[in-house]
Amino acid sequence: MKKLFAVLFVATVIAMPQAFSQDKQVFNHMSLGVNVDFLNGIGVDLAMPIGRNIQFRAGYSTLDPILGSVVIEGNKLGAINADFPVGYQSGSMDIDKLNLQGAAKYSHAELLFDIFPSKTASFHFTVGAWFAMSPLLHAEGKALNSSGGNGIPQSDWANTSFFEITTNNQGAVIADLQFGLNTVKPYVGLGFGRPVSLERRVGFNFDLGLLVTGGLHLYSYDFSGSSPKRIELNSDWINKYEDIRDNMGSYTQYLDLVNAFPVWPAMRFSLFIRLF
Repeated sequence: MKKLFAVLFVATVIAMPQAFSQDKQVFNHMSLGVNVDFLNGIGVDLAMPIGRNIQFRAGYSTLDPILGSVVIEGNKLGAINADFPVGYQSGSMDIDKLNLQGAAKYSHAELLFDIFPSKTASFHFTVGAWFAMSPLLHAEGKALNSSGGNGIPQSDWANTSFFEITTNNQGAVIADLQFGLNTVKPYVGLGFGRPVSLERRVGFNFDLGLLVTGGLHLYSYDFSGSSPKRIELNSDWINKYEDIRDNMGSYTQYLDLVNAFPVWPAMRFSLFIRLF
């Protein structure tokens, strides 16, 4: 990613003087946009031309206000506090359930290039990517016994596993829900409208495309080695252990569902105002 931004920066520095002098419409106009995206929520964009047939968009979008109001099995995704039955007894460990607390965060930066068949066309092809630096959901909690106490003695933290998982050095169980392509999600699509219009001060833009996410995956961790080992909590993991299958078998359908779609459809409506 750093190399990509470095190349873009160098290309911009080289191209700008010649572009301004010859009026090649390279970064000589700018539009500010707001958008509603059925996959990525609400957002803002800055758009600039980098030629008569290509425009560049950079922006930020978030689904957090919507996720904060969604309730699943009695828990709001914006502030989760949930118990998951486990049932594990071995040696000094006596685990009845996992209590996990966390919050869903779905925010992205974006980098898009609109390619127009002609300098007057409103129809365009779009390629680019969405960028995120955190998982969709991060949760931490404790393994509790039937009395509500810590089911794992401190002497077993980070060195004794249950169902392949361990707590970390602070006695916390970690769980992350993230995309297979969490950091960079490629996008390809088509649309109508010009984010930077020289004919109108205010313009409308519509995008329809596909975002490659790699599907959603749920992970916990084994901290017993020199570096954390990621354990995917999927239907295969549930079916591997009888106690897990008996207690968490009902979650299999959810895990299979979120893993099943590595490519997601995206549809966006945008309103742009040309600043200059």
